[in-house]
Amino acid sequence: MNKLRPYAARRREIPAHWHSTAMPDAGWHLMQGGGLHPLQDSAALQLTAALHDELDRAAPATTIVASDDGDAIWRLRKVSGVPAGSDPLWQAQSLTESRGRVFTRLRCLLSSRLSSQFLHDLRNPTNALSLHADLLARLVTMPDAAERATVSLRVIRDRIGELTRRQSALVSLWLAQPDASPESGMQRIVENAVHVVRGFGALHEIHLRADNLDMLENCRPPAVPVHVEVAVIALLLLAYESMLAEPGGTARELLVEPAAGRSDRPGLAVRAAMPGSVDAAGFAWDGRRTTIAVTFDELKLLLDDEPLELSLEEGHAVLRFEPAK
Repeated sequence: MNKLRPYAARRREIPAHWHSTAMPDAGWHLMQGGGLHPLQDSAALQLTAALHDELDRAAPATTIVASDDGDAIWRLRKVSGVPAGSDPLWQAQSLTESRGRVFTRLRCLLSSRLSSQFLHDLRNPTNALSLHADLLARLVTMPDAAERATVSLRVIRDRIGELTRRQSALVSLWLAQPDASPESGMQRIVENAVHVVRGFGALHEIHLRADNLDMLENCRPPAVPVHVEVAVIALLLLAYESMLAEPGGTARELLVEPAAGRSDRPGLAVRAAMPGSVDAAGFAWDGRRTTIAVTFDELKLLLDDEPLELSLEEGHAVLRFEPAK
């Protein structure tokens, strides 16, 4: 039986997003006889006396952080609306499981959006390829066929190459496993994310430009590259949505570039990306629209174990990295 105790914070304080972020599909437990007994088919959670007293005093909707004998971190959230006199009902989930479920949910959402855009964009390149194929068929009967055909062949190769690269990037995003990802440099991760998203904005006539990404070369690499790539893709898509939502907005260029201001931690800024208010609309989960603040907290949870710091600075999303040691 897993025994939980009060969490001894190794940081100065428990991160705020541990309390605020959702626990997707977390198990529900009844608090009875010194433990948390699951309503589903899972193991019971035993509590130390100190943690039991803390849970007993907690108000509804309170989140309490605990740890188990293996030093895994758990979040316990008291369910609201339980009738007076009934056994308290709690949700319980390890931080690692929460992070995995947030990753899966976010990756599915981003992959679905990018795939839909990719399928929509197939129409124009396919029509262009058909026109150039017809042109080639007519050119072969002309005296200077080779010279005239060269231009069409180049267009066909370029279009097929771009479609193939976007398709490969989407497949990689779908299949990448966070527990099997080798370390990778920040520059390559951000460049991949920008490449995946660049085609998404074309439909909306928004130009995505990335400048001076070589400044990331000496940043400490993340342990799980796919987590970081998903987070960067999420920031870029939030940027597109925010720009499109601006009433009468004229900005149609999204810039990814180095962020100034802190010499101890270099940063990457997604310029013109977010509205100034963290209460503005974020992604929609399960048909419900969330806020920028909620989305940022989920991305912070995803990046907890990485050498990164995510913030909203003057309306720009900023990722700061630890320098390489």
